[in-house]
Amino acid sequence: MEEPIQKGLADFTAGCDFEKIPKKFVDDAKLRVLDWFGCALAGAHYPQMKIAGAYMRQAGGRPEATALSIVEKLPVRSAAFLNGIAGHVCELDDGHRTAIGHPGSITLPVALALAEANGKTGREFLRSVIVGYDMFARLGRTVNPTHYRTWHTTGTCGTIAAAATAANLLGLTPEQANNAIGIACTMAGGLVESFGTHAKAINIAQACQSGVDA
Repeated sequence: MEEPIQKGLADFTAGCDFEKIPKKFVDDAKLRVLDWFGCALAGAHYPQMKIAGAYMRQAGGRPEATALSIVEKLPVRSAAFLNGIAGHVCELDDGHRTAIGHPGSITLPVALALAEANGKTGREFLRSVIVGYDMFARLGRTVNPTHYRTWHTTGTCGTIAAAATAANLLGLTPEQANNAIGIACTMAGGLVESFGTHAKAINIAQACQSGVDA
């Protein structure tokens, strides 16, 4: 990504505080959270979730965050991965028409897992979700519609939006956010060819996990 563009995105990610966000966006974000939970509670019982859940439990790690349908807590990245599947797999998640993707599916799992593990407030949580939504919409509208011929936008642009969500929630500096966005760019992926298979939801799950890692 061209450095001036990336730096601008990073400065926005790190510099956006709750007081700068219009109330209508805060109110809307609360509805997005409720919508995601409705989709994820249904998706938590799908076969893809059971397969991935068994794998993540076996992989183990520090008990940091909650994944739907899993009794024990898991590492943040694992919880974000599983909740990424849960929120998308039943194909009812929210969508952005011109960005051609599902911003809730990649912002909410990341924000929930990191907020739980780091004791963040509701305001901090909502702020990071709004930043992630904004990032996804900007990037998706820039690369589409041609991008979607091959690439699953929620997996590609979603990875960068997930990193922005995490960077804002963790209070990273502009330089740190810039690094995270850059790392996320090289980790992004997800093929439209996977549609119609169990692998489709992995595009979203991997975007969530890579955003946390970045």
